[in-house]
Amino acid sequence: YYIDFKKLQEVNKNITSKKALLPFLRNKTFYELEIIFSHIPPWFDNEIKSLNMKSEILMLSANQYKVTVWNKICGE
Repeated sequence: YYIDFKKLQEVNKNITSKKALLPFLRNKTFYELEIIFSHIPPWFDNEIKSLNMKSEILMLSANQYKVTVWNKICGE
């Protein structure tokens, strides 16, 4: 799955990262999710850990990050 959260906020300024992402992260079975952010939300790391997921952050430019999220596999 893929979401460009920067573009989503351009279309709807009232949407927060929590509103857009937490329902998906908590309720959807997925192999991998790529997210484009302008910044990493303060809640993100703690929530990913509490959901037993892993993430990798890649800085693409000064205000653009690509975050890949996936579920931990046994033994990780």
